[in-house]
Amino acid sequence: MSIITPAPSHNGNQVGPGSTAPARDMSELLISRRAEGAVAQSFRLLRANIEAILTHSTNRAIAVVSAHPGDGRSLVAGNLAVAFAEDHRVLLIEEEHGALSRLFRAGASQLRDGIPPELRRSVTETNRPGVYLMQWAEANQDNRYRIDDAIQAAAASDMYTIIDTPPTTLSSDGFLAARKAGNALYVMRAQNAGAPVHRRARVQIERLGSTVLGVVLNEF
Repeated sequence: MSIITPAPSHNGNQVGPGSTAPARDMSELLISRRAEGAVAQSFRLLRANIEAILTHSTNRAIAVVSAHPGDGRSLVAGNLAVAFAEDHRVLLIEEEHGALSRLFRAGASQLRDGIPPELRRSVTETNRPGVYLMQWAEANQDNRYRIDDAIQAAAASDMYTIIDTPPTTLSSDGFLAARKAGNALYVMRAQNAGAPVHRRARVQIERLGSTVLGVVLNEF
């Protein structure tokens, strides 16, 4: 399990084990706060590394997974979606708590332009061009697109799919999403990076047939 890129601290310095995480602010996307700052460049580097790993793969779905609440899955998923949307269209699937809906002010536009017709009834546009939001609950209802179908439709239209998941210590949905996506990006805090729970999570993800693309050390 390799570290793709760490999220830098607010002063732009790379943080490591034992560092004190500053207070997190999910009221806006970090990549938008300073579009050319160290944080934005960190997420762009993360995107570039993922693109390189998936160069020869037709699978463009990524589940953002972590063990504990507060690890920063929504923060990473949201900012990574914005980074990808600079050059691609992105289907962003969120879990039930709605953090990404608030962050992206989803539903402000219902045009749903630029996405395959098969997905239009299940997604809403957001305040970020190229980012389209789908609710996990809706994606699993029988009368709506299942996540598997949504991922396939997005891939057929050269879209990336990023799935924000519940913590694996509280719900098996994180592992389920990783299996459906086929790829997982693991998020954890630097100060507890050596905890056995992370190794167990990796084993479970890989046992389900998903590839762990790498790890993000989050300090926001």
